[in-house]
Amino acid sequence: MSGIAYDWIALGVAAILFVILAFLKRKKNAGFTTRVLLATAFGIILGIAFNGHTDYVGAVGSIWSNAITALVVPLLLFSIISSITNLGESMRLKSIGAKTVFFLLLNTDEVESNPLLQSVLPCRSGRVHLGKQHRHDSSHRASVT
Repeated sequence: MSGIAYDWIALGVAAILFVILAFLKRKKNAGFTTRVLLATAFGIILGIAFNGHTDYVGAVGSIWSNAITALVVPLLLFSIISSITNLGESMRLKSIGAKTVFFLLLNTDEVESNPLLQSVLPCRSGRVHLGKQHRHDSSHRASVT
């Protein structure tokens, strides 16, 4: 069978799994968390079974992932803003602000120093490998005739 046939079979199996999830919602009153966990398990199994032949199903997964991201990011932002505005005490707000700035600077320091240390410290063999290694072999010299 060709790769396109496997893509269509994977899409058909995914459609059947969507029908099963819809049945669980309507008839069995399965909760959202249960259905999401089952869908994740179905997705993992489908990905393993049709390794490399999930192009058509991948479009649905990308849409779902982008939709979740579009919902979670604003929710998180407004949750943080609401928490800060409901603090009330200015001393507590200063403490949280100081901790936030400290951990942000600590994180920035780690992100900057880690690559610097890795580029300066030698590797296990005792030599630093920067870029491609070129051999200077006399047998590969170009001959001029």
